[in-house]
Amino acid sequence: MQSNTKKFSERVNKGKIEETLNPQLAQFDNFDIIKNKEFKIIVLPDQQMDPYRYMDQSLKEKYEVLLERFEMFAETLKEKCNIDEISDPSSLTQDEITTVGRIWCDSEGKLNTESVLLETLPYFGGSWIKLSLNELSTFSLFPGQILGIQGNNKLYDEFNVNKVLEAEFIVTKIFEMPLLPMYRTLTSEIVDYNTKLNGKPLNVVIAAGPYALETGFEYEPLRELIKKMAQEKPDILILMGPFVDEEHPMIQNGEVLNTPGELFKKFITLPLAAFIKSSPDTKIVMIPSTKDICHEYLSFPQPPLDKAGLPK
Repeated sequence: MQSNTKKFSERVNKGKIEETLNPQLAQFDNFDIIKNKEFKIIVLPDQQMDPYRYMDQSLKEKYEVLLERFEMFAETLKEKCNIDEISDPSSLTQDEITTVGRIWCDSEGKLNTESVLLETLPYFGGSWIKLSLNELSTFSLFPGQILGIQGNNKLYDEFNVNKVLEAEFIVTKIFEMPLLPMYRTLTSEIVDYNTKLNGKPLNVVIAAGPYALETGFEYEPLRELIKKMAQEKPDILILMGPFVDEEHPMIQNGEVLNTPGELFKKFITLPLAAFIKSSPDTKIVMIPSTKDICHEYLSFPQPPLDKAGLPK
């Protein structure tokens, strides 16, 4: 364990800035101006998820939700991507057709080019067909993704029409869901916001877990982050999970003697409590992950972490 900690502390390029957005903007020393700002963190109305009984749905309810989402995405793709007709990808055709479906993986582990399946729309039977992506120069897919594709389904060998092959849809083009419109702030809101901050910038630091190295549970990266934050004293520190990661090798192999709650208290709560004491003007936002085994709710969307296990 000591060698792992030493190895982390002696890593190369420590503190190196990899990329800067708008480097021409002026830099401020937040320590000198943090006490001159007036701001607060609020939760948008109807956006806070309350605790609920997950997995408390009938199969019919689940099917109806998935079906409604599937059909809504299909209509959006058809409209935004100028798709004239959505066809059945399982039908044999030499002509190119366009269809909409949901990506699935037919094997355990990560999605790869040989394991991509397309779930067809319910009125095409809701069946699965294998996708061939060899005609695409680049693509980005994930299980559950709903998209439009163009191509054809040939079930015979071009050089031997009597030879039957596995059904496979040859993809030549992908239509992805259009992005949501960017949020725009009214000029009056920006002026009011700037006035409350006395014309000073709001310094926000965001970090995402996991915060422990795969070789142990000493949380060296988190300790280093808190040490840096104690020096910089940002206005807001946003910490996103996982805090106790279910995919950590030692948890997967059953090599951890502590409970998830004990790990969270020792390596998350206590260091944060010490940081808050030394930096009382810094506000902290903590967002759980579906991979957090220290959180009771493991399905998305998640209620906030239990305040009983956090510093004030």
